[in-house]
Amino acid sequence: MRVVRWMVVSALLTSAGCYRHHERVDGFVSDAAVDGASSGSGPSSDSGPRVCSADADCAWACVRGLCDDAVEVAAGAACACARRASGTVVCWGANRLGQLGDGTTDDRPSPVRIPGLDDAVELAPGRYHSCVRRASGAVVCAGFGVYGQLGDGTRVDRDTMAPVVGLVDAVEVTSGGDQSCAAHHACARRAQGTVVCWGWNIEGQVGDGTRIERHAPVAVSGLREVVQISGNVDSTCARRASGTVACWGSNLHGVLGDHTHPSRDLPGAVIGLPDAVQISVGSSFACAIRASGAVVCWGVNGVGEPGTGLPPTAWWRSRSVDPRGSRCERWAGSRPWMADSRRGPRHWHSDGRRGI
Repeated sequence: MRVVRWMVVSALLTSAGCYRHHERVDGFVSDAAVDGASSGSGPSSDSGPRVCSADADCAWACVRGLCDDAVEVAAGAACACARRASGTVVCWGANRLGQLGDGTTDDRPSPVRIPGLDDAVELAPGRYHSCVRRASGAVVCAGFGVYGQLGDGTRVDRDTMAPVVGLVDAVEVTSGGDQSCAAHHACARRAQGTVVCWGWNIEGQVGDGTRIERHAPVAVSGLREVVQISGNVDSTCARRASGTVACWGSNLHGVLGDHTHPSRDLPGAVIGLPDAVQISVGSSFACAIRASGAVVCWGVNGVGEPGTGLPPTAWWRSRSVDPRGSRCERWAGSRPWMADSRRGPRHWHSDGRRGI
């Protein structure tokens, strides 16, 4: 039985290929085979094994057919997708509501190509619905649609990618990321610096000043000069060019950073944060990098999510993080992850989300 050690990896692939013990991993499948052609499997004859440096950990397993040309990978709660240099997209994992967009509702243990996509530039997969941004600025979504979260003007589930109505100039999209096991909304940043959202709105997560479910994009009120968005299941934050940050939606754990707990259906400022250069929203907390390089976090502290070293307790004011005591820290998902090749996740999943 083959044993593969697994590492937590960032949203962008940092290596073009993955090999085990200086050889290609068993079961390598060519791009053509993954895409449905009949060219067979196995390593190509014109490229030998890539030798790793002596101090490198080469015990990763390639997702089938993705050992050479992936430029982005994004994971939802139970599925994942990869974008190739060609602009095509392959996905794998849970698909019972059609969220992979491959025209079926079959779980996929190996990557399958998503039809109709050859110009993808950004991926936003979730558990129940997934969205893709195209080079033209259009956004397409598939999966569970009963709350209007596909943005196509309906409440219909779809197993193929459908265009979001009226959205032709998106430069960034979020649909809840790897916290989206219950996410039923999505947001996009437009080229002129405004933000639109659509879908479920019971916590004000659409940000239009109402709690009305929206089946097509509506503008988030009062936002201009936005340069980044980041969201979770039912909250979203936007970073402005000035460095200020505004958040809206659920505020149960103080994730909106306004020193309160009530949810907001309009954007409100994160208090004491005038100079953010990057933001990342987790399931119940958020963090930002400041212009000085300092990291501040706010929200729940049940298991030490904000990384401050303080005892677990609920709090919602931004506090500084001291990263000097750790090797590698990320804030993406429900808690900070420590990347360690010797003690990484080793779990197998029945719905095929590992894709190997």
